[in-house]
Amino acid sequence: MSEVVRHEPDQLCAGSNFPKLTDTFVVKAGASHKQGKVFALDAEGKAITPTDAAAVKVILASDVDATSADTEGLFYTTGIFNGFAVDYSGLDENAVKEALHVRSIFLK
Repeated sequence: MSEVVRHEPDQLCAGSNFPKLTDTFVVKAGASHKQGKVFALDAEGKAITPTDAAAVKVILASDVDATSADTEGLFYTTGIFNGFAVDYSGLDENAVKEALHVRSIFLK
């Protein structure tokens, strides 16, 4: 008997007419994070949950579990994304969109 595998399409990406570039950053320990969450970078270059929308720099490309230790994660640094699939970390959506826009990350 074969196993049935379900494919759930990625709802984060929204278009292929602008390059999606990625980079890896160390996610500061303390929590597990889902794809689509916005992050800031601290003075050491580690990805942290932002407390200010203007500090948002990148979007998490895939889930990462940094519950007990700093963990490397993959992040989008440019691209077009579905705004409804983004976790704004409790910050004002329009302010986050502005901060990402200047970094060539566009939310539809």
